[in-house]
Amino acid sequence: MNDILKKVGFDSEVFIKQLMIGAPIIIIFGLIGGKNSLMLAIPFFMGSLMLGSRNFSIKPFRKFLSVLIIGTLVTMLASLAKLDSFIGIMINLIMIFFVVFIFVSIYEMSLYLPIIYYIAYLELLPIGINDLKSTLILVLIGTMYVSLIQVIIFKNSFSKAINKGIKDEIRLLEDQIENIIKGTYNEEIYKKNIKSVKNLSLKIYSYRYKNNLSTNLGRIYFGISVIIEGFNEILNDLNKFQNINIDNYLKDFLINFKVIFSDIDLYLNKEIGSEIFEKKLVDFCEKYKDTSVEYYHIHQVLNLLKLSSIHINQYISLDKAERQGFKQGIKVNKNIFFTNIKENFNLKSLNFRFALRMSLILSFSIFLVSYYKAPKTLWLPITVLVIMKPFFEDTLSKSFERVKGTILGLIILSILLEIFKGNDIRIVIAILSIFIGFGFLRYDRAVIFYTIGSVLMASFTMGIYEPIIYRFLYVALGVIMVILANKFILPYRIINVIEFYKAELIDLNIELFDAVIASIKGIIDEEKIREILFKINLNSSRIYFYNAKIQNNMVDDLVFYNVGFIQGCLNNIISTKKDNLILENEDFQFIRNDFSKLFFYIEKHKDTKEIRENINTDISGMFLKAQSIEDKLFMIGLSNIFIATKYLEDSFKVV
Repeated sequence: MNDILKKVGFDSEVFIKQLMIGAPIIIIFGLIGGKNSLMLAIPFFMGSLMLGSRNFSIKPFRKFLSVLIIGTLVTMLASLAKLDSFIGIMINLIMIFFVVFIFVSIYEMSLYLPIIYYIAYLELLPIGINDLKSTLILVLIGTMYVSLIQVIIFKNSFSKAINKGIKDEIRLLEDQIENIIKGTYNEEIYKKNIKSVKNLSLKIYSYRYKNNLSTNLGRIYFGISVIIEGFNEILNDLNKFQNINIDNYLKDFLINFKVIFSDIDLYLNKEIGSEIFEKKLVDFCEKYKDTSVEYYHIHQVLNLLKLSSIHINQYISLDKAERQGFKQGIKVNKNIFFTNIKENFNLKSLNFRFALRMSLILSFSIFLVSYYKAPKTLWLPITVLVIMKPFFEDTLSKSFERVKGTILGLIILSILLEIFKGNDIRIVIAILSIFIGFGFLRYDRAVIFYTIGSVLMASFTMGIYEPIIYRFLYVALGVIMVILANKFILPYRIINVIEFYKAELIDLNIELFDAVIASIKGIIDEEKIREILFKINLNSSRIYFYNAKIQNNMVDDLVFYNVGFIQGCLNNIISTKKDNLILENEDFQFIRNDFSKLFFYIEKHKDTKEIRENINTDISGMFLKAQSIEDKLFMIGLSNIFIATKYLEDSFKVV
């Protein structure tokens, strides 16, 4: 039954979870504030779900107080706005602008919604200034409920999510190793792992950004994710070069390599001790350390394993509280809140543009319905705040889903009204419809049930068919207003953001390549390299995150191919042994200059044929000079970096 429900987009687990969280708060608000206050419970219910990443285990009272202050301030301002329509529009313009400006970000695109919902409900429901005292009591109760939900249900959810992500990626690597041994390499596993790591990197950064992970834990998580990405790339490269013809020596290595992943899993779960794990790792590395340069992938694996051992041991050495996310991170900037406001308070900022757009259209829609006092006017501002998104593309898709779901819901409702005549059965259908809508992951399908429920409820006071007409008209008007606003009032398109991060990616790649050249001279600044890798991964994660909305395959390829470039650089840095290098530094300086020029040409879409021929000639000549295994491995790595830039260029042009 559950499988059938999932096929139509209904998640029973999500439905049950939301029902358990939502039903109590709605009942409490109804008992204390009466039927007019029932709708005010919805924003607090939404807040209970959306604040799950805020880690109330750390300084819970401060976070409780923050929510309470915001709720109290908004309640008082919204109550003042209701006194006069013209004064109200000015209060709403300022209030909505700052709520959206402060609470929207790439990491939490919808955190502003519960507050905006609360403003709309409070101003449009029959709750007057005389009800201010009882409303503030409901705010206190709602805040207590939200905080309680965070502590009980969402306790430690973020660290669990990251741990699960890492374990899932390790299992994907194990599956891929098995595929290579069988001669059935799976390209989809390779791409799935990259996507998983990018999502993980974005989560790690967002949790650090919110100060939910300690500095040590965030750094360890990031290090492990980069290494997993490295193993994934090595296996992909191995597949390309071996053409699935795995000899016995390589097969033996891969079988034992897979066992090491099982040991890592056991060690992370504390099913084996550090001494046993270290012995297994040392024995494995000793067995294959003298492998010839022909099997250079083995050397790359051994180097990464040594790094992974360091990060895993660091993770195990953390005390339980820090591992589970109960220790607060160290803020690099104690005034980060004011810094973000200062940085984003300009016309180029996503926050500023979206906040201005939302405040103008939502304030205007609230003014219209409060001034003309038409029936069921709440539906217009709710349509506006639901479908208006920071990006034009998201707004279009949300508008289409809203219209589609509304029309289907009204058609189904018309049929239901002909079948079920009694008010009692209609009340049951209305309540069930609204709660069933919570279980749908697709918005258009959820809207069908929200439409049925809300229009049925309206039919008890307006007649049978009148609310159907009003629902359609308000949704249509809201969609038209929002689309025009997103098109003409400081529009913000996803493709423009991707172009911006693409340009940044090129600059970061040059920085990383400079670190490769510096490593030849014996200069390895680990902190700087870690920072560059962190920025590249974050940048790639952002590109991947935004592209998920427009699903351009060439943008995904850009992310995938850049991973090859990163790992080529990383492998060369960690495998460099200064004592054995005999290659001339001057040769590398020429290559460094050519690579910088190559990246400049890629970014400007210029012809790279001549510069590529120069680099190819230099690499070939330097490979012939190489005598030691270390030199040969370094030049093979440099060749892989060069190959990766070709794939990068192809995808960069199309994007």
